[in-house]
Amino acid sequence: MKTNAPTFDLTGKVALVTGAARGIGYAIAEALASYGSDIVLCDVLPTELMEATDAIGDMGRRALAVEADLTKVTEIGGMVEKAVREFGHIDILVNNAGINITQMAVDVTEEAWDKVLNINLKAVFFCAQTVGKS
Repeated sequence: MKTNAPTFDLTGKVALVTGAARGIGYAIAEALASYGSDIVLCDVLPTELMEATDAIGDMGRRALAVEADLTKVTEIGGMVEKAVREFGHIDILVNNAGINITQMAVDVTEEAWDKVLNINLKAVFFCAQTVGKS
C-alpha cells in the first residue's frame, strides 16, 4: 500500500520537546522518536514526564526527562544545559508547552493573562533563544 506520508530519517538528531509529558507534546516526541531522533522531554508534571520518557526509551531511543518551569528563564537555561551535557547538541526544538485559562474575555484577570503570556509567549521566545545559543 502506497502512502502519501513523507519518509525521512532523524537518526543522530536530538529533539527537545516542551510540554512533552502528555497530549500533543507526547505525540510529537513519539513521532520524532519513531523517525530515529533521541528526545529530551520537558514538562512540569513529574509522574507523567517519567512515564513518557520511559515509553520513548522503550522505543529504543535515548530519552532524557527534564522537569522545568519554563516561566523561569533560569530553568530554561538549566534544561538546555542538561540536554547538551547529555547529548552534545540540540537539532530540533518543539516549543509545544502552552496553557489556556478558559474564561470570558470580560472576566480575565491580569494574573490569568500573565500566566498565559508567560508560557505561550515568553517561554517560547527564551527557549528558542537559549537553544539557538547552545
